[in-house]
Amino acid sequence: MQSIWEEAVEILAGGESFVLAAIVNRQGSAPGVIGSVMLVKEDGSILGSVGGGSMEAKAQETAKELFAASGGWRIVTIDLAGKDAAEAGMVCGGKAAIFLDLVTRSDMPAFEVARGCDVENGRGYLTYVLNGDSRTVTFTDDIDPNADEEHVIRIPMRGNGTLFIFGGGHVGLETARIADMVGFKTVVLDDREDFVNLSRFPEATPILLESFDDLPDLGIDDHCYIVIVTRGHLHDLTVLDYALRTKAAYIGMIGSRRKRDLVYERMQALGHDQDALDRVHSPIGLAIGSETPAEIAVSIVAELIRTRADATGRLAE
Repeated sequence: MQSIWEEAVEILAGGESFVLAAIVNRQGSAPGVIGSVMLVKEDGSILGSVGGGSMEAKAQETAKELFAASGGWRIVTIDLAGKDAAEAGMVCGGKAAIFLDLVTRSDMPAFEVARGCDVENGRGYLTYVLNGDSRTVTFTDDIDPNADEEHVIRIPMRGNGTLFIFGGGHVGLETARIADMVGFKTVVLDDREDFVNLSRFPEATPILLESFDDLPDLGIDDHCYIVIVTRGHLHDLTVLDYALRTKAAYIGMIGSRRKRDLVYERMQALGHDQDALDRVHSPIGLAIGSETPAEIAVSIVAELIRTRADATGRLAE
């Protein structure tokens, strides 16, 4: 699945323009989060979302005005607590501010950097410096403490994270499919060629291992997530030992509590203390009564989303 930033660069490369709409402020229980982005094309079609309903309708209406003016930017504030919101069926309350800008091919450099950051699951800001009706747009890795905040708009990129799935069986297959839908960059590892290839995992990066006993350095950091679902739990212990030596934001291992306890005993014998074991989500996934591989995958990805949202502050929003 292409990200919104890949879509943006593709549109510009094709010689078209679009209006970028991004939530830059919100109060109360307004939908969407700061940094939510939507692209509006000249024909009115949209990619992404800034909260749906009247918020997106207002963004599309404003985008039409920017296309008609052949440029410019706007900040629109939408009150979701008043009569208009109730008539539109959006009675959640709160306010949201949406920044809109007509993006043209001349802005390609900033959006190419944003795309690269997104592909690498990095973090940074698409940064607008506003000067009357004009503006400049760049991509910055950090916030400039000397910037005039009244004239700067920052659209944060948090990175969706890389998911490493150890095991290309039924649960691994369904987990990869669903994880791709919600923006994870997914890598699947197995030692069976029939279970880890592009035909089976077109949305992921498949890695064929010589052995689970000799795992490569995958560069796993705190933007990465690990799901352990090897066949018949045969290699779960080996992979968990490997996972606990990384800085992964999430480690989940499939299996019963009895199996988990036996594996934990082995982990302690290998030198992992209780604090390390407390990092592991096992049994894996949210407790929703899942039974089939697809249902288990839903519970796993739901737990991944919750972990990601907590890490990026979205739960607090």
